[in-house]
Amino acid sequence: MAMIMEPTSMGADKVHINGLRFETVVGLDAWHRPGKSQPVELSVHLMPASTHGLEQAAQEDSVAYTIDYGKLYKQLQTLFSQKYDTVHQLYQAIRTILPPTRSWLINITLPKGILAAGKGLQLTWNGSIDGSNASVMQIMTVSDIDCRCIVGVNPHERLEKQRLQISITIWGLENRLSPSLLAGVSIDPSPTLIYQDMVQSVVEVSQTLNLDT
Repeated sequence: MAMIMEPTSMGADKVHINGLRFETVVGLDAWHRPGKSQPVELSVHLMPASTHGLEQAAQEDSVAYTIDYGKLYKQLQTLFSQKYDTVHQLYQAIRTILPPTRSWLINITLPKGILAAGKGLQLTWNGSIDGSNASVMQIMTVSDIDCRCIVGVNPHERLEKQRLQISITIWGLENRLSPSLLAGVSIDPSPTLIYQDMVQSVVEVSQTLNLDT
């Protein structure tokens, strides 16, 4: 885990909390079982709403002028003692405890959330506030989906299927997507599993796959 505070040219701080690791219940585990805890990795990057920066916090010897990342860490730690039906529900819980911010980036990774995906499921929310308007971009990545198929057209290449690892990423504005699309591993049939199965079925039924085209 690393906690970093840095001043920016805009006169505001950036606070980075990287590499938090917890065990908690988030939807189904890799074997589709509810109520089973699994590893969760979390990174949070924030730009506070306050115009005060690190310099004033240092002058006044008070974290009141910036984000108290120690307090924030303890609040995050408390959240992970609870259970969540979806990754999206966990994200919403994290958002409720964040201090006022101009922008935020929250990255939640379930490294063992999908059995056939070597690097699991990663969901990122990149949000910002401009006046009274807030926008959030959601990004979902299923990494290193294990597939096997014939690759190439030469006779020796067609004797045995080769192992491939394929990753897919989906982008979308939060208010323009169905909540279920980026819900992560949920009690209902999971979109991530649908995408995984779709990729595997398309690739593995291919009799000839030329990766150069």
